[in-house]
Amino acid sequence: MTTAFEPRIAGPWPMPHLEHRTTAVEACGWSPDDAHWLALVCLHAGVFTRRQYQDWHHRDKYAARRFVQRLTAAGVAREHPLPERRTPQRFCHVFGRTLYRALGIEHAHQRRLGSPALLWRRLLTLDCLLAHPDANWLATGEEKLLFFLKRGYDEEDLPQRRLGNRALDHVSLSPIAVDERRVSFVFPDPGHGTTRALYYWASDHLFLWEALRLDGVEVEVIVAVRDDRAENVYRLTLSGWTPAGAGLNEDERSFLEAIQAARRHPDPEEIGRWLGWVEADDIETRLRPRLHRPPARIDRYTVHFAERLDDSDLGL
Repeated sequence: MTTAFEPRIAGPWPMPHLEHRTTAVEACGWSPDDAHWLALVCLHAGVFTRRQYQDWHHRDKYAARRFVQRLTAAGVAREHPLPERRTPQRFCHVFGRTLYRALGIEHAHQRRLGSPALLWRRLLTLDCLLAHPDANWLATGEEKLLFFLKRGYDEEDLPQRRLGNRALDHVSLSPIAVDERRVSFVFPDPGHGTTRALYYWASDHLFLWEALRLDGVEVEVIVAVRDDRAENVYRLTLSGWTPAGAGLNEDERSFLEAIQAARRHPDPEEIGRWLGWVEADDIETRLRPRLHRPPARIDRYTVHFAERLDDSDLGL
């Protein structure tokens, strides 16, 4: 299984899509490092844990504590208990209007706390970006919309529940990373214990994925999970969406039909002149289980396990 992005060791280097936005947050009185982190958090999640901050900046828990204290003292953030935990663990919610206004997203949904499931999706989204800092992430919904419209896609091809609806706050969309040859879509799983939500999400994207692949652009799905038990489940599901695990393509289907036709031919030795029965048997054995599977939806996938959100040492 190949992946578009190889996770790198976290480090406080600038992410490409945050360069000019960091400057806007600095103008609010924050240091370059703090401004870069705040721009990342506000644009994509609105929340973070101390451990995420520590790992990204290579700092100890005392530095993370001081940073959170600076935020709360400035009145732009507040810490809350993290739900669904047996031990007292916390997350930091950044809601300061001045920060979001500086980023041009004053009314973003991230300023408001939502359900526990939404909280986990936001934390997982941030964690996924931390694992892939060099990717060219589209930061807002408007950027996503404009990217696809400029490529010539109709709004009808875009995910209709969210991305295709201009009336919605596009900032709430999960991240999309783009380059010349590939577009990657992030699905954060808050811990449903089932892939049903993934299928619903994918159904909204099928037209767009098909359009991209017809244009020669690879489609990657990155699923972010906080439960290592979910890794295998998602890997098994997503592998069936790729060409290697999905239904037959046109060439494979034609090849299988040719083998079957040769078996019915009055001269069974005919196939031996161009393939050989042993090899034909091997190919048919490999292709037949995929005969009735749906066609490939994506080209590749990644399952990101958010170790920073592990129960062992989160936000303390």
